[in-house]
Amino acid sequence: MPKGIAVHEGYVYLADAGAHCIWVFSTSGCFQKIIGRHGSEPGRFRTPTGVATANGRLYVTEYGGERLQARRCMHIRRHHEFACIWQSQSM
Repeated sequence: MPKGIAVHEGYVYLADAGAHCIWVFSTSGCFQKIIGRHGSEPGRFRTPTGVATANGRLYVTEYGGERLQARRCMHIRRHHEFACIWQSQSM
């Protein structure tokens, strides 16, 4: 269930709320990798609904996790490389 999309330096990032992950494609449409999976730890997602890029960083917002995570674009190798930079007080 695609919910958000962002493009940065030849890569397309697609937030998939149903699969709880971010799909990465080249701008020519070739699959590159999947980032994350379901969970509440850094680098895992609970219904990601938005992605954005700025200053070489990938930002991911979550509906289910009520938080914002960030990491350098396309240099993501491990889930723990994400940092939670905001989380709802209700969590």
